[in-house]
Amino acid sequence: MAESIVTDQNAPAFAAQDELKQLISTSNALNEAEKKYWLDLLPTMNEGQLEQLKGILVTEQKNLEEIDRKYDHKLEEVAQKTLNRWDSEKAQVARLQRTQVEAGEQQKAEQDAEALLKQW
Repeated sequence: MAESIVTDQNAPAFAAQDELKQLISTSNALNEAEKKYWLDLLPTMNEGQLEQLKGILVTEQKNLEEIDRKYDHKLEEVAQKTLNRWDSEKAQVARLQRTQVEAGEQQKAEQDAEALLKQW
């Protein structure tokens, strides 16, 4: 029976595999079958292949984070524009209501004035 023994020589490889397992598990670019494939393949890969895979996954992660930041900013802009438009529409409705109330009050004041004039 072959036992897995961690020595000072192969400790970096195990650490690299642990880091790669985490990167593979959290990757948004890989589906579940691809993740399983890469996780199964890790023990057979040499140090150069491990570093290359790590580079690819880290680059993918950085690119996706950059895209998220870019679109988060865009989403904030759109939300602010929508909020501004909504506030503008709300203010417009309030102005219209205020104008209607004022017109009603003006009309009532005119009617009251006419009623007073008729009494004289």
